[in-house]
Amino acid sequence: MTTDPLQEFKQLSHKMGTVFHTLAKEYDMNLLAGPQGHVLHYLALHDQEEIFIKDIEQKMKISKSVASNLIKRMEKNGFVVVEPSTIDKRKKIVRLSDSAREKSKRMGDFWAELRKQLVEGIAEEDLQILSKVIRQLHQNLEKIEQKEKE
Repeated sequence: MTTDPLQEFKQLSHKMGTVFHTLAKEYDMNLLAGPQGHVLHYLALHDQEEIFIKDIEQKMKISKSVASNLIKRMEKNGFVVVEPSTIDKRKKIVRLSDSAREKSKRMGDFWAELRKQLVEGIAEEDLQILSKVIRQLHQNLEKIEQKEKE
């Protein structure tokens, strides 16, 4: 019987999400295993820059309303502070709160442990092949998206 690698990939993705959330709870990162965590990581990498909601929209490839709601949720959760830009007062910048800055440091430990457990027993050459296949899947998906826009 031949297996469908895309179906296996879908099942793997679902299982990874479940495990991510479980491990995130253990590391007190339960709200940060999903989109909030991605934004937190992005803001931590660009901590000395003025990051606008538009930047987050583009980085995460989400709509303006989704980004706006996400930032409002993160502000309510105490992860971000939204304030007027020093360059253009009409624009609002998003920056990490002090508590989120501390959490972002712990996130590094979380991701390192997750990666360690996830790739245990997998040869480096196999991980390189996996990476190559994932890049090709991304490229193919981008081609599909482009065709749909035409």
